[in-house]
Amino acid sequence: MNSFCITVNIEIATGKGEDAHLFSADDYPDVIVIGVFDGLGGRSAGYDGQTGGKIASQKASETVGAFLDQWYGQLNAEIVKALKEKVYNTLKEAADAHIKPSRLGGSLAGKRLCTTMALASIPKSIEGSTKYHVSLAWIGDSRLYFLSPEAGLQQLTHDDLEVKKDAFEMIREDPPMSQYLSADMKDDWQIHFKLQELDKPGCILACTDGCFQYLPAPWEFEKLLLNTLNQSENVKQWEDSLNQQYQDIKQDDVSLILYPIGYEDFENLKQSYKDRQAYLQDNFDCKNTNIGALNPLWEKYRETYEQYLYSVEKLELAQSSVEINRDSVPTQEIISEPSYENDSTIDHGGQELIEDHNKYESDQVEYNLIKSYLILAQIYLENNDFQEAIKKFLENLYPLLKPENLNSLGQENIQKIQDLELLLEQCLQSGSNKEYLDSDLRTSFKFFIAWINYLCNNLDKARDYCKEASQYYQLRVSPTANDNEKYKKTLELLQKIDNLTQISEGEN
Repeated sequence: MNSFCITVNIEIATGKGEDAHLFSADDYPDVIVIGVFDGLGGRSAGYDGQTGGKIASQKASETVGAFLDQWYGQLNAEIVKALKEKVYNTLKEAADAHIKPSRLGGSLAGKRLCTTMALASIPKSIEGSTKYHVSLAWIGDSRLYFLSPEAGLQQLTHDDLEVKKDAFEMIREDPPMSQYLSADMKDDWQIHFKLQELDKPGCILACTDGCFQYLPAPWEFEKLLLNTLNQSENVKQWEDSLNQQYQDIKQDDVSLILYPIGYEDFENLKQSYKDRQAYLQDNFDCKNTNIGALNPLWEKYRETYEQYLYSVEKLELAQSSVEINRDSVPTQEIISEPSYENDSTIDHGGQELIEDHNKYESDQVEYNLIKSYLILAQIYLENNDFQEAIKKFLENLYPLLKPENLNSLGQENIQKIQDLELLLEQCLQSGSNKEYLDSDLRTSFKFFIAWINYLCNNLDKARDYCKEASQYYQLRVSPTANDNEKYKKTLELLQKIDNLTQISEGEN
C-alpha cells in the first residue's frame, strides 16, 4: 500500500509543549526516517521566551534531519557517533551564545538544553521482501516499539536510567535518566545504535514518555492503539481517534509516530490485529489497578513485550563474558601447579581425577569464550562495524575452533557458526556493491568464509575462497609483515583443506 504514518503531537498546555518530531517519507530513495525528541525543560533554562526543553528538542530535530540528508537517511554505528557530535556541538553553540553555564555543573540539574531522542531508519517496501532491517538510534527515555499482530507491543530500546527498571516499574517509580542529548554532555554519554531485524509485517513506533508513562500498565498502551484501530475505517480516522484519546488523558506532552511495514492496504492491516485485540480483551481486561493484581499480568505480558530488549543488552553481557572468561583462562603455570607427582597421599586414580578436573575447567573456559566471540562477531557484523568484528572476535575465534572439536560445542553453537558464515557472505556482497569494504577487508572476509566452510567440511567452497585470499596477498607489490603473516595463514589453511579432502576421498 502507499506509505503512511500516524502522528500524534499534543502539548500539555497550548504553547507550552517541549516535544518535537521528525518524519521523512519522500526525502530519501531507500528509507523512511521517523523520530521523536522530548525536551527536558525542567533541567535547562531557555532564552527568547522559550524553555530550554523546547529549544533543545527543536534544534535536535532540525540538526538530525539536516545531518541525515548527507547519508540519505541511512544509520549505522559510525554515522550515529558523528550524529552525536553534531547535535552536541549545535546545542553547545546555542547555549554558549545565550545561557551562562550553571554553577550546578556537577549535577544533572546543571545541564543546558537537554532532550531525549528516539530515531528509526526504516527500509521502504520491496516487492516480495519478507525481512526488514530497521536501524535504531536513541538516548534517554523516549522509546522505539514494534507492534506485532502475533506478539503484540514489543519494546525495542532500553531506557537510560540511573537505576535499571522495567516498563512496569517505570510507571510507578520514574527514576532519573542517566544520559540524554545536551549542551553539556559528559564524554561517556553516547547515542545507542542497534540494527533490528523484523521478519513479519507490523508497525514501528517512536514515542516520547507521554504516550506510555501515565497509563496503568504497559499493555494499556497496546490496547489504546488497537482499540482505536478497530474503531476506525481509514487512516485519518485512526489518527484522529488516537489524538482525541490522548487529548482526554494527557498528563504530559505526547509525541508518537507510527509507521506500518508489510501491508497491502489499511483494511489488511486492521484485519491482521483482530485476533490480538481479542486476546488482550480476554486476558488483560483488569479493572483492579492495585499492583498486587497487576503483577501476575505483567509477568505474563513481558514474555513477548521484552523479547527484543534481550538483544539490546546482549552486546554488553557478551562483552562482560569475554572479559571475565579471558581473565579466567588458566596460564600454563596455574594448570601445572601444584604438582602432585611426589605426593604420597594421592594415588594414581586421584591424580587422574585432578587432571580430568583441570581439563574440564579449561574446556569450559574455552567453550564460554567461543560462545561469547560468536555472539559479538554477529552483533558487530550486523552493525557494519567490520574492523572490530575481525580484529576483536573472528581472529580470536580462529585458533579456538577446529574440525575435531566442533561437535562438542553443541547444536546451538554449530548453528551460530553456520549463521556467521552466511552473514559474512552477505556483508561481503553488500559491502562490495556499496564500497563499504576496502580490498583488505574483503580479503579478510574471504579468508574467514573459507575457514568456516573448512570447519563445516564444505571443502570445495572453502578452497575457492581461500585461493582468492591467498592470491591477493601473493600479488601485493609491497607487502607488509602483516600481509606476509596473513599469506602464510592462507597457505596453511589451503594445506589443511587439501589434507581433509584426501581423508574424505580415502573414506569414500
